[in-house]
Amino acid sequence: METHHGDPRSDDALLADARRGDRDALTVLLTQHGPTVRGVVTAELGSQYRTVLDEDDVMQVTYLEAFLRISDLNAGDARGFVVWLTQIAKNNLRDAIRGLTRDKRPDPRRRMHAASPDESAVALIELAGCDSTTPSRIAGAAERRGILTDALAQLPADYARVLREYDLACNPIEEVAANMKRSTGAIFMLRARAIERLRDVLPSVTAMYGTRNQ
Repeated sequence: METHHGDPRSDDALLADARRGDRDALTVLLTQHGPTVRGVVTAELGSQYRTVLDEDDVMQVTYLEAFLRISDLNAGDARGFVVWLTQIAKNNLRDAIRGLTRDKRPDPRRRMHAASPDESAVALIELAGCDSTTPSRIAGAAERRGILTDALAQLPADYARVLREYDLACNPIEEVAANMKRSTGAIFMLRARAIERLRDVLPSVTAMYGTRNQ
């Protein structure tokens, strides 16, 4: 079992501790195995996108997702950890490229400025895949905005910010990228992960509002 300078634990022991919430253990694992995953990203990142996306963009979001999702990992050894981390990175790269490709041929109906903040809130809630039982249909305008505000507060800061600036304020992707000091590819990647997180937290926030109104 490999051990690490300054940390006597093996990879497997580090992984077990990381899954229990030890952030230092996860940091050691990411430092050790991140370069392997970065190599995969380098191999799959086409030259046509390198002006708007690079490996660091992908790895930054991949590491954030690792911290958010490590407790869900089922693998019990370092090999499984690398496979899991590589898949996260590939998903991030895929979503960044998908966003960049779509942005080259935008649907003119999709990015119209909403007539009101409430319409923007409804559109974002529905984009997160919520059905007719969610606040987009049953709550009043003020309550809808409150639900969305509380849900965004539970997201990592960059995830919440990209949704506020791109989806709620309807700013152009280039402006959002400049404001956040990131590439346009990174913004599309952050947005994809942010929508996933929003989809996870909205049901509990909505239920909380329903309890208040009983």
